[in-house]
Amino acid sequence: MGNQRILLYFTLFFIIYMIWAQWQMQYGEQAQAPAPDETQSEFVASDKQPATEGIPQADTASDSSIKSAAIPATEKAAVQDQTIRVITDVLDIEIDTRGGTVSKSLLRDYLVEAGNEEEKVLLLNDAAINYYVAQSGLVSSVSGTAPSHNTVYRSENSEYRLAEGQDTIEVPLYWQSPNGDQIVKTLVFKRSDYVVDVLYNITAGDKGWTGSDYMQIVRSRPVDNNQNAFIYTYTGGVVYNDEIKYEKYDFDDIAEKNLNYQLEAGWLAMIQHYFLVAWVPDADKNSLYYSRYNSNKDHYTLGARTSA
Repeated sequence: MGNQRILLYFTLFFIIYMIWAQWQMQYGEQAQAPAPDETQSEFVASDKQPATEGIPQADTASDSSIKSAAIPATEKAAVQDQTIRVITDVLDIEIDTRGGTVSKSLLRDYLVEAGNEEEKVLLLNDAAINYYVAQSGLVSSVSGTAPSHNTVYRSENSEYRLAEGQDTIEVPLYWQSPNGDQIVKTLVFKRSDYVVDVLYNITAGDKGWTGSDYMQIVRSRPVDNNQNAFIYTYTGGVVYNDEIKYEKYDFDDIAEKNLNYQLEAGWLAMIQHYFLVAWVPDADKNSLYYSRYNSNKDHYTLGARTSA
């Protein structure tokens, strides 16, 4: 492809979706969102867990399974990552420049308990307990490198706020390979929207670039001391497309056997109570849906890798 500019597009949606009837029954009326400077969500470095889950191999014509690739030595180098904070009218997000991982998501309109205006629902969280993050990256199908969720990007700013009269925030992250490939990963946030678009803009070096993009949700088994024992809500994974419909894949399923679905126009999610975090791959591509279990960390991964 030489220096041809290509665009890989897929959508990350924290369809962090509220089932209104049940929410109203349990928590009462929706709280009014505070002004941006009234919301605090501190990042605690000592609690942060490194994003070192396996990287899926790139899609090739003969590859029909998902495998875990080793982390390249160049990505193990001690490069300092940082946290980017993004505040919209409905979200308070933290993005780790290591991989562009969404490491925290605070839902500014929803209270943990009715009447307690100070404590909002924290969905994604990179603390050791209730670890729950959204990762994404690229894998190259030829010689060369590509930025995975373990690669440290460069960012121009450490904070972005949706200003009055502004409808969109774009958060660009920059990376360049030793071969001269220049990649900009951009996360796009919109007013009153829980959907986050993830764009890859690739300017290939002299050798060109081909590969796949992947997206995954990694979490530990939830520890919830506030759940009402008499109210059961499903917590675990879900995979959907028009063919298989809505198929649950809980933590025991992930620990027992790796998922391996080749699907078109589907999506995957982790559901907890009345909310879910989901990835929606590009509908124009077939995607390999996969799962893995890391017994050392008790981390459960549900992901998808698109075709090249």
